[in-house]
Amino acid sequence: MAKRKIRNLFRNAQGKWCIDITVKKRRVIRVIGDDRREAEDALTLIRGDLLRGKLGLGTSSKNVLFKDFAEKFLSTYASKKRSYRTDRTAYNIHLKPYFGDAFLSDIKIERVERYQAERQKETTRRKTPDGKPMKTSGPTINREIALLRTMLNKAVEWEYLDASSVNWRRVKKFNENGRERYLTADERERLFAALDNSGPILRNFIILALNTGLRRGEIMGLRWANVNMDDGLICLERAQRKNNKVLRVPLNENALEVLRHLPRASDYVLCDPGRGERVLSFRRAFATACKKAGIQDLRIHDLRHTFGTMLNVRGVDLPTISSLLGHSSITMTSRYITPILEIQKRAVDSLVDAQEPERKKDEGPAGGSLDDDRKPVYIQ
Repeated sequence: MAKRKIRNLFRNAQGKWCIDITVKKRRVIRVIGDDRREAEDALTLIRGDLLRGKLGLGTSSKNVLFKDFAEKFLSTYASKKRSYRTDRTAYNIHLKPYFGDAFLSDIKIERVERYQAERQKETTRRKTPDGKPMKTSGPTINREIALLRTMLNKAVEWEYLDASSVNWRRVKKFNENGRERYLTADERERLFAALDNSGPILRNFIILALNTGLRRGEIMGLRWANVNMDDGLICLERAQRKNNKVLRVPLNENALEVLRHLPRASDYVLCDPGRGERVLSFRRAFATACKKAGIQDLRIHDLRHTFGTMLNVRGVDLPTISSLLGHSSITMTSRYITPILEIQKRAVDSLVDAQEPERKKDEGPAGGSLDDDRKPVYIQ
């Protein structure tokens, strides 16, 4: 029998029991741990202290600057995460200039919303098809706000902050519509023609990406130990995956052909054969090849979208595509599959034959009214 839900007690995304309670305009948010009973006891104590006025809120956070706590957060907790480099960059370039000199207790919802508005006005290095700088995307801002939220929640958990002044449920997120970009057959032909002078490493990377659906980091970090040539299989361990789940991807003949001809000059599959070191970035070479091929607005991650879309065009079902991409849900997979107008038109046209009703011929003159007892015809 499921236990009854207790007000002010909930579990966060990590499965930890948390307290969120407000008494006499004083709010306390605490992360307790894995034990529900311990969280219930803590809730009782904190509620009593709030009612008796014994809980002095805000005293420990008045002298702690956001930038000082952020450095401790990044060097301890965040340094163990796969997203450390991304988090560090987002903090240094965006969060620190805006929140760095503020005390932890002074970061409130109004300040967070002002940050969102200011970031929307900023542009990125990317260009629109007509050559204009692109505005900062909503999903990018969402990731930065998520990092800020994690920092402030961790400040409460580590007791640098008695309670967060931000009610995160009221902070609105930007819409994250799936990006509908994939390589068409014509673009793929032009791209590979443009790779003739780019060297074999980038070509091999693109072939592997289009035939395995792996992420950029997963291919660049791929080791020979992850490749089973006999069984035609790539196996990535939890530590190599974004969602910490083991992934097994079968290798087709295109991918196997690439792997057979790669030199084993390093533990890494893609490496510089001269130096025996792994390749760290393809960004500039990829952008140059796209420009030479006349392809606009294409990112390396769009190769993963192309993999999912091509499988869908060939009639592969959604659960199979989801398992190959290593997604935790089919909902995420649906964002990786771009609807193709030609396929949609064929699907609609296929209904024509299914809509041939057995009409009763009227015995009256042509153009007469239909019989009242005529039954409707439904598409099966």
